[in-house]
Amino acid sequence: MLHVKEGETVAVNCILQLHKMLYDNTGGALKDFFRLIQSTNPSIVVVAEQESEHNDAILEKRVSNSLMYYSAIFDCIDSVVVATRYGD
Repeated sequence: MLHVKEGETVAVNCILQLHKMLYDNTGGALKDFFRLIQSTNPSIVVVAEQESEHNDAILEKRVSNSLMYYSAIFDCIDSVVVATRYGD
């Protein structure tokens, strides 16, 4: 789908994309994703992920991990807002 011309430099930015892939025992989704990236013959690949474990095969674990991850973020935001409001 990408029409890369000969000699053209390709950069791939994968920031916060891998956590959207559901986990499977074979790693097939991840392998397919990296094969697609490899097919573009990039000069550089940037991968950055949050440590949140949102891709478990079991829905309950995904929801539980998401709640723990985002509650920690909102607790931090809350403490900053309260400190700013009351001058702590």
